[in-house]
Amino acid sequence: MLAKLLYSPLYTIYWEANHRFEKKQESKVIEKMTLDSIPKDMIKIVDDYQPKLKDFKDLNAKMQKAIFDFKVAKLFGFEDRYYKASLQNYAKTFYLLVGNERIFFRCLNLISNLNSSEKQKYLSLRASTKDLEKQIFKEELNFIKHYDDFYNYLESIGYLDKGTEYKNAAIYLKISILSSFLLYNNQLCSFENRNLMFNQIKRSYTIFINLDPDGSKFFDKTLKENFRNYRKDISPFLEDTINKIQKALDECK
Repeated sequence: MLAKLLYSPLYTIYWEANHRFEKKQESKVIEKMTLDSIPKDMIKIVDDYQPKLKDFKDLNAKMQKAIFDFKVAKLFGFEDRYYKASLQNYAKTFYLLVGNERIFFRCLNLISNLNSSEKQKYLSLRASTKDLEKQIFKEELNFIKHYDDFYNYLESIGYLDKGTEYKNAAIYLKISILSSFLLYNNQLCSFENRNLMFNQIKRSYTIFINLDPDGSKFFDKTLKENFRNYRKDISPFLEDTINKIQKALDECK
């Protein structure tokens, strides 16, 4: 019974160390192929690297169990290890899956000037992925909800108050998940809650920039300096992302 209880949080730590690395390597391959390829090669890319709905569902299932798994990890004293392998790395895996999905559908839309055999493969891909983007869209929304539930739970029990780095990392990821969903999403204009989600990003960003901006809560000078440099580098990036999302939303009007 004890082994069964511990399996899920321990497997998450193992899974993060292996599965996300595989997806990261796959993402690098796809990006390189799309940069180096001419349009006719796109057929092979989209045929070999179709986004898998199962990947999104599996990630979502893990995110949905995060609160329970965290409680188990806390009971046995390894909640910090689980936190790093779940809240932070589930988000990073989400970015990779979303990024690969965007590349796939962008490539699919760029394909042209095909010979007869390539055209048949293209039409088959179009038919087989007709509803895939909508299905993935729903899974992404579910992931965002479950991630938000986990974040709110950690905040409610005071876990994120353990140190500036805990709250800083969590709120940054909260912003990044919503941003990666809104930015470049083909279904953005038809998504009725897009403005509500964008306002959540802006509220979270306000919290982020006001969260110990000078690193005064760090007693170690090196940690304080590293934190200041991190904030100095990341804040302009987030501002630019918010401006890009605003532009995309304006184009929906």
